[in-house]
Amino acid sequence: MTIVIAGFPGVGKTCLFELKESHGINILDSDSSKFSWSEPGVRNPDFPNNYIQHIKENMGKVDIILVSTHEVVLDALYENGVDTIVVHPHPSLRDEYIERYKKRGNDEQFIEFIGTN
Repeated sequence: MTIVIAGFPGVGKTCLFELKESHGINILDSDSSKFSWSEPGVRNPDFPNNYIQHIKENMGKVDIILVSTHEVVLDALYENGVDTIVVHPHPSLRDEYIERYKKRGNDEQFIEFIGTN
């Protein structure tokens, strides 16, 4: 059985992924940006269908698949019957998450986007 986890930026997906070898867990970190862009600045017209197909193809092959929390992705997962655990911070933690993004080196455009949304 594969667990699909949609994690908001900064909730610990990378930390979980890094524990895979020491704990014998097979984890696939599926970054949606590899599927959503055809080339820099050009959206892939097959997104999110190509991303959902990738996720479905890996179901049963790994223990955990880490995926995006983009609304279009969550909607497509639901429409395709893919049970998903969604992990996101409480809104009261906004400032803490902004600091996390700064410490991990995210660019100002990303930080501003997350901070205002």
